[in-house]
Amino acid sequence: MTIRKLAVKLNINPNLAEDKASALFLTQELRLAESELLKIAGAFGVSTVEELDKKIAAGKISEEKALEDFYRFDYLVERKKELEKLLQTGGKKIKPNLWESIKNSAALPKWNLVTS
Repeated sequence: MTIRKLAVKLNINPNLAEDKASALFLTQELRLAESELLKIAGAFGVSTVEELDKKIAAGKISEEKALEDFYRFDYLVERKKELEKLLQTGGKKIKPNLWESIKNSAALPKWNLVTS
């Protein structure tokens, strides 16, 4: 069942329901990307893809062992940026106060992973 149909059945504004659903979906995807980034970063003792690249180049980490994680880390950094951008712009024009309300009600922490 679509969000719009659920909203109608529950007598909720369909646009508001879709906005909330979009924000929650994007937030969940962001948290998944962040958790994977933290897992890879922790495994190699780095906080950026550049640090991982330097450790590989210096021979501190085996290229064979880290290559797949290197590409995954790089992909996840870009995915995190895109998800943050969508949440900032609202994906479907989510109102800033709606996003703040959702974030606060879900008690979501803000992770500070370096993504540049």
